[in-house]
Order: sequence, then C-alpha cells, then structure tokens
Amino acid sequence: MKINNKGVTLIELIVSFAIVGVAIIYFFQTLYTVKKIYSTAQSETNDFVKINYTFRILDALIDENKCFNDCNSFISNFISDISLENFSDNNNIISYDVKLKNKTRTFYKYIDEE
Repeated sequence: MKINNKGVTLIELIVSFAIVGVAIIYFFQTLYTVKKIYSTAQSETNDFVKINYTFRILDALIDENKCFNDCNSFISNFISDISLENFSDNNNIISYDVKLKNKTRTFYKYIDEE
C-alpha cells in the first residue's frame, strides 16, 4: 500500500504569503487612492459652493442697490475665506473678482437702467 504524503512545503508557504502580501499592498494602495480622490473632490465641491453662494449674494445685493463699493465687508460676514477684489463699474456692467484660496472667478452683472 502506497501512502500519499501531500503536504505544504516551505517554498509553497513562502510563495503563498508573498502573493497574499502583494494583494494586501495593492488593496491598501487602492483604498488610499480612493480616499485621496474623495477628499479632493469634496474640497473642490465645497469651494464651488462657496463661490456660487457668493455670486448669488452679490447678485441679490446689487439688484437691491445695497452695495456697490463695499460688498467685501458684507460678504465676509457670511463666508470668511472669500475676498472680493477689483471692483469696477463701467457703463452698465459691474464686475468683481471673487478670490477663494488660490482660485479667482470674475462676477459680471449687467444693470438695466430704465
């Protein structure tokens, strides 16, 4: 009678652990990349919302003639890290540069004088 001695050799064990180790490294790299992408997307979304909110406030204030030259102090009461720069009032067009962190967007508003 022949006895079949099937077992795990040391080489097979080492190769198995190496394969599992590589798989775990790639898994955690994927998790880190997903977290980084999510954090970046969340930060950019928050910045977009702040700038959009600022544009809406400016639009309403200008429509009500509440601020033409001093919107910056009014806006800073609502959103602390926004600054307004380069106000200009040429003919019927008002423009502001809205600055958040290192991003600058320009707000233009046409005033229809009737």
